[in-house]
Amino acid sequence: MTQQYTPTPADQKRGRRMFLFMFVLFFGPFLMAALAKNFGWFTSTDTVNYGTIVSPAKQLPETTYTLQNKDGSIALRDKWSLLFIVPTQCDQECIKGVRELEAIHLLLNRDIQRVQLLTINNANLDLGVYTKALAPSDAVTALQNEFTQAQLGLKGSYLIDPKGFLVLTYPENADGKKMQKDLKRLLKYSRIG
Repeated sequence: MTQQYTPTPADQKRGRRMFLFMFVLFFGPFLMAALAKNFGWFTSTDTVNYGTIVSPAKQLPETTYTLQNKDGSIALRDKWSLLFIVPTQCDQECIKGVRELEAIHLLLNRDIQRVQLLTINNANLDLGVYTKALAPSDAVTALQNEFTQAQLGLKGSYLIDPKGFLVLTYPENADGKKMQKDLKRLLKYSRIG
């Protein structure tokens, strides 16, 4: 005849502790994840990029633009486009911004063919050799209206991807080194353009 085992109070206590330990071990991570999500723990509002991401994404019209003071035309497709809008009142700081963009473009080295440097020259300035200015036309006016409708303003620089989507915006007096870092990072990980 077998003898029935009766747990002692110490065994019952140990069994409850073991059950509680297993329960916490299994459900603890789920509980912590829910709390972290609910209270925003471990999330950062800082981003790696310097420019401001355009959200929601804005695709610009597929149009060909004629070039000012150069033969030919250009489109905002197939290459990354760094577009600088020159305001009607362009001071020395503004001109310095155009020159800095040219320097950024040249420092892209092997990726220089993947990026086109464009301007909308509202001040009719004599721009640099490497900058392609879009000639005034209805298409350029429509493009500027796209920026206005997206509440992006008409000052500063804009990065447009090879599919025609507006990706990043930069202020008029943006830091050139940080812009270059953004561009190099995008070009490194992008397989388009």
